[in-house]
Amino acid sequence: MLAHRFGFRAARQAAVVPALGASRSFGASACRRDATGAPKNDGDAALLASIKAGLKDAMRSKDSVTSTVLRSVLSDHQYTTLSTSPTSLSSILQKGISKRTEAATQFRSASRADLAEQEEREAEILAKFLPQQLSLDEVEAAVRTALDKLKHEGKVDLANAKKALGSLIKETNASVDKSRTSGKVVSEVCSKVLASL
Repeated sequence: MLAHRFGFRAARQAAVVPALGASRSFGASACRRDATGAPKNDGDAALLASIKAGLKDAMRSKDSVTSTVLRSVLSDHQYTTLSTSPTSLSSILQKGISKRTEAATQFRSASRADLAEQEEREAEILAKFLPQQLSLDEVEAAVRTALDKLKHEGKVDLANAKKALGSLIKETNASVDKSRTSGKVVSEVCSKVLASL
């Protein structure tokens, strides 16, 4: 009797799962649509394909660490595509790198070199999928260009430091490729540039 019930349940799930899988797959078919119903091009398609290829290679070579890290990135990406404010894949990678770097630092301060090395290895795996990062000089040049633009348009009030910093960060973020630098770096450089005025 029990075997019959479990067999029926398995058959019922087998009939339902393919239908769900077709509508909730990873990749371009699951992309969000704009108000007109056309798919949005989030600019992450090449990066997503690269991560999926890396996952396949890791699975073929039985590299469990790499496959686990890349699966977590794909899971985070899938979760954000279903949310109301999707996050770009490059920012998911950057957050993953910074989270693992901070964890490695904490593990080293707690004399756990083994766990720190594991976190650093995972950060290196994620870093392979990001484009080459901007140097601090390049970020500073972008910040100074954004500041000049804001001054020219009269959109920055240097007397109000907080407001000026917010305007400068916003303008800089609009002009730099977010996959090549983090928001934290932009914020730090903006603060440094405003302090030097």
